[in-house]
This record gives sequence, structure tokens and C-alpha cells, in this order.
Amino acid sequence: MAMAVAQHRVSSSGSSINKHFDAAGKYVRYTAEQVEALERVYAECPKPSSLRRQQLIRECPILSNVDPKQIKVWFQNRRCRDKQRKESSRLQTVNKKLSAMNKLLMEENDRLQKQVSQLVCENGYMKQQLHTTLAEFLSKATGTAVDWVQMPGMKPGPDSVGIFAISQSCRGVAARACGLVSLEPTKV
Repeated sequence: MAMAVAQHRVSSSGSSINKHFDAAGKYVRYTAEQVEALERVYAECPKPSSLRRQQLIRECPILSNVDPKQIKVWFQNRRCRDKQRKESSRLQTVNKKLSAMNKLLMEENDRLQKQVSQLVCENGYMKQQLHTTLAEFLSKATGTAVDWVQMPGMKPGPDSVGIFAISQSCRGVAARACGLVSLEPTKV
């Protein structure tokens, strides 16, 4: 029997159809019995030797019209499908784990972003409160108006360094403190 050396697996609406060539080069489907016999042998031994494949043909009359090379190709294709299924299953498991980790990380990211926003608001409020409180304290301590003066050479901004300017005529605690450390109060 002269049979072609190729076997194809064709998907038709989700079902797999096993085919092989006959002598005329036309596709001939494996029968359900042939597939069942091949599957039984595959369950015992996924990679049968050439002797085992020949023995299979002799022992199984339903495979007598199939070329040994076709049976070899069927086993190769079956091992490939098995490997693909295992890899697909492994990748699905990894994907599920990564999706769960991603969800947890996104939730943690959202929580941290809310916390940062809250801290930024609190920080701005605290800076405003500190500036107001310090200005009120110095105003009371010196008995004069106090203004924030930018240090020379510094860029303006909320974190910039500056000093409080106190009028020269003041005689309060802050003015005396400036005198103790030999600072010259600047005129407003």
C-alpha cells in the first residue's frame, strides 16, 4: 500500500478531525476506532519505537490500512498537541496568578495615591498654619507687623529659605533675639 507521508489535524467548528492521505493523495479520515486504538497505545507509551508501531499494525486490524509512517506522524502530532495543552494550562495558571497580583498592586497603588494626596493637603495646610502662627507670634512678640522676605539668590517657592523682616524701631523679644545673635533686622 502506497500512502503519502503526511497527516493533518483539521479544526472544524471546534472538533479535531484526524486525516491521512490514501494512495490517490486524497484525505482519508481516521475512524473513531482507529483514533481510539492509537490513543490507547499513546496512553501506555507516548513515543513508541518503530518495532512497537509495526506490532500495533499487526495486532490491530483496524490500523492495517494505515502506513507505519502515518502512525509515526500521528504520534508526533499527538505529543505536540499534548505539549501545547500542558503549556496552555501552565500559561493560564501563570496568567491567573499575575492578574491577581496586578489587581492587588493596583489597589495598593490607589490606596497610596489617596494617602499621598491627603498628605499633600495636610502638608499645605500645616505650612499655612505654621506661617500664620509664626507671623502672629512674631507680631505679638515685637509689637510690629512682620513680613516674609525672600533670601537673596533663592528661587521663590513653598520650600524656599527666607527670613522674617522686622521693623528697626521694634523693641520686642524677636528684636532682642536678633541683637543677641548679632543679626541686623531689615527694614520693611
